[in-house]
Parts: sequence; structure tokens; C-alpha cells
Amino acid sequence: MPRLRLPLGPRWLILLALVDGVMIALLSVGAAYALFTSVFNNTDNAFSTDILDPPTVLSASPSGSDIQLDWTATVDTYAAGYKVLRSMTQGSGYSEIDTVTPYTVITYPDSTVSGGVTYYYVLQSYYQNWTSANSNEASAMAGTIGSFVSTADSYVDQYNPGLNFGTADLMGVRSWTVGPTGRNQRSFVQFDISSIPASSTVSSANLTLCATAVPGSTRTYDVHRVTAGWGETTVTWSAQPAVAASATGSTTTPASVGCMTWDVAADVQDWVNGTATNYGWRVKDQTEDANGLASEFRTHESALVAERPTLEVTYTPP
Repeated sequence: MPRLRLPLGPRWLILLALVDGVMIALLSVGAAYALFTSVFNNTDNAFSTDILDPPTVLSASPSGSDIQLDWTATVDTYAAGYKVLRSMTQGSGYSEIDTVTPYTVITYPDSTVSGGVTYYYVLQSYYQNWTSANSNEASAMAGTIGSFVSTADSYVDQYNPGLNFGTADLMGVRSWTVGPTGRNQRSFVQFDISSIPASSTVSSANLTLCATAVPGSTRTYDVHRVTAGWGETTVTWSAQPAVAASATGSTTTPASVGCMTWDVAADVQDWVNGTATNYGWRVKDQTEDANGLASEFRTHESALVAERPTLEVTYTPP
């Protein structure tokens, strides 16, 4: 049987047991320990001078619908990597969910989580059958993804300033003028996000509109937060609501028909915080009065459900 040669003293504790022909050894120095189970070889581990240390400074934070773990590597360079353990109970009940290699990797995204649930994590360093003590515990709540379809959408037409198009299954954005007569079009869209708890932290929010027609040359479309009320069946060019002076987000038109997305997280966060009222957004060409450059987007009246206007929000409740 192999023998361990260790300096004995008041800080060393060695427990040995033989179970079914397998030696089990528990070594403890101060508050740290290492556990070995199996027939072992002392060639690669200098147990007379070292034990396997866990990683340190473990932290957990929501990252969209995932939870991101970060830590400082173990000081033991012979470690093979880390075991990731998770629980839904603080301080106990951990189960191994994955391993991370090599030991120089100091980050891990946990994508196997459910939104609105708090998870507790510890890490262990390992080498062959040796496992370190637990690291410090870190916890985080996974973000919740809410997907919303527009409750109101319409467009306004400068050439027909008094007409309303609130029941149409398409809405336009157009930059066009003929002589002194402007023929620009702008679209308006609004979502009911009242199901998001007040004061939630919004990590992302994306407005998506799907186009059935796009201009022949690339255009930039801006979304501006609407700052006054409007009605889907009453809004017209002559009766447009006011909007914020600065665009919330911008995106360019695609080369062919497809969906376009804008980052609107700042506005949604303000609405959830109660620092602004949710009147939705206006979508317009950044440079109007051009030469007939237009897009058409599906509205919530469209028969193609998958391409209706959507707002996807990832948030963490307070």
C-alpha cells in the first residue's frame, strides 16, 4: 500500500479508512481540506507541502436569460479544472451541473436556468480524483423574457394628412417628395407591458418589425419615444403625437424583405420605473423628402401571426 509522508503537528489532521478495498484519505490543514477516493499515486501531488485549493472570489450575475459566473483561479496550477455546483437553497443541496477546463478558465455561463428563480453556486477545484473544498457561495436570479405583440399600430401619410389607416394590415415608412408636395410616411406602434413588475431591471428590450417591402437603396430608420397619447383608429398626419427629440435607436434597412430590430431598452426601463409614460414609438426615415424610398411593415392585424410587431424584454424582478 502506498504511504503518505506528512509533517505531523497541531494543524494537520489525517483520517484514513479502507472501504471495499479502496483507501479513503481526508487531509485537513486549518480550514482547507482535500478528499481522495481510489487507489492513489503520490507522484504528481506534493502532499507534503501542498493541498488542492478552491477558486476564490466567485460572483454570479444575470446575463439576459442566463446567469454568468466569474471567479479567480485556484493557486494550484496542477488542477485540471473546476466543478460547478448549483442549488436552489442557500448554503446546502448543491448538485454538480458541469465541469470547466482548464483551470485558467475563470468564467461560466449557466443557460439551464428558469427566469425569476434565484440560484446558489459554489465551485470546487479538482485533479484526477482529488476535489477541493467549496469556494464561497454566490447567487443570482435569472432574467425573465417577456414577449409582447403590439396592441396598437398605424401609419400616417403626409400626402393624405387627414386619413387614418389603423385597421390596415400593413403600415409604411416612406421618404418622398414631389415638387413642393411631401409624401412622407411614418409608423406608430405601442405595446402593453403592464405585466412586467414595477422597478424591474431591464437587461434588454428589442422592437422587431417585419417588412414586406424595402427600398432599393439602404436607408436608416429611427425610432423615437412617443410622449403623448394617440389612438390607433384616430391618428393622422395632421394629428400626430409629440415624440422625444432624440432617437431611442436606429437601424438600416435590409437588402431584401425581412425583419428589422431596434434596441429600445432605455425606454422600457423608464416605463417600468415609472419615470415616463408608455405611449409606444414612432418609426421614420432619418432623412425624409427623398425620392420615393419606402418600406411596408406588417401590423397586428396581419394574418401572418409570426411577423406581427413584437417587443421582447429580458428583465429581473425587484
